[in-house]
Amino acid sequence: MQIRLIDDHMAKSQEFADAVVDFGSTILGRFARHVATIEVNPYSDNVSARSRWRCQLRMRLRSRGELVVNAADRELDGAIVRAFGRARRLIGRVVRVRSIKEWPLTTKKGTRILRLINTSDVAPPAGSIVY
Repeated sequence: MQIRLIDDHMAKSQEFADAVVDFGSTILGRFARHVATIEVNPYSDNVSARSRWRCQLRMRLRSRGELVVNAADRELDGAIVRAFGRARRLIGRVVRVRSIKEWPLTTKKGTRILRLINTSDVAPPAGSIVY
């Protein structure tokens, strides 16, 4: 299993990278047969007061087997827990999600995009950061 961080500026935080690897190992190990990609895309903390204080969560299981979670930064922890709770009902597998409140949730470049990819049969693209 490989875990890829799409935005290279995120890799500067070793704490964040370690949390990603730990989170990915826990989740992808359980979803590997059903989900090819997990993408976590919290909105920037500067989007708007409304989205800043109210979690905006969208989740869908795409036909290609992708689970997409979008959440406001301040609610990322609870949003991911709720999203995987919904995914558990959708795909009929038990998934445990621990708290990830220790993740650094602020960025200087706005929107953070994180992809956790099970790449057993997918070659990493040139220039990607793989842990």
